Amino acid sequence: MKNYNLKIDEAFSDMVEGYAMQLNLASALGNSEDAAYYADQLFRACYGSNGHKLLQIRESALQPVGLAFVKVAIHFDFNDLDLNSVAAENALYCLGASVISNHNTYCAPAIFTLLLNHSNLLRDKLIAAHCTNAEREMGMFAPIRMMLGGNPYTAPHLNEFRTQAISKRVFIMTYLLSMFYDINGRKFTIPSDLSYHLPKEQDIDNYIALAKAMDAGANSAFNLKEGEKYFNTIVEECGDTLSKMV
Repeated sequence: MKNYNLKIDEAFSDMVEGYAMQLNLASALGNSEDAAYYADQLFRACYGSNGHKLLQIRESALQPVGLAFVKVAIHFDFNDLDLNSVAAENALYCLGASVISNHNTYCAPAIFTLLLNHSNLLRDKLIAAHCTNAEREMGMFAPIRMMLGGNPYTAPHLNEFRTQAISKRVFIMTYLLSMFYDINGRKFTIPSDLSYHLPKEQDIDNYIALAKAMDAGANSAFNLKEGEKYFNTIVEECGDTLSKMV
């Protein structure tokens, strides 16, 4: 896990963890009014120049804050999907950091669910991770856009590159699923009675279909290794974005 050399901000960590816990509780109780209030407070606390402060929360706060940002990303309408993407990226950083630093398997289901059902919110980070991995594998010292001859996010002639980048989510999901689900026995390997944004049976079936089409299933050590590589890189990309929000 990349070290940004930032000290823990105890007061900020307490504040955002408090908002997150209240949001998670309100959502569990079906209290939409309170959920909306605490979602707004959480988002505002970490938006814009405060984004880097998410890198300064305690490790114990990563799971509740990440799960709360998942709710903000997929359940709240900002009339601007870019803001939902910001929430999704915040969720991915927090949950991913907890998985990487502490092997916290309870954070893996929510990331799996985001990638399966809401990958449009993480499109740019999937492309960024693909660019970074390509640069590393080819030993490039210049940005890959120079070799590609255009902006990998928008250039019309790079549609295939973007499609390939987004498809890497299936390998990431394969890696994540191995942490909390026995695909042969069709059962969860973590408690399934808590609100971790566990995928539903239909979600698992949809994943299996995607993985089969790409030959990206869990029966291959290469697929798991590829998934771990892309997972680590996409979490790093989210962290790097936050580090620049000062």
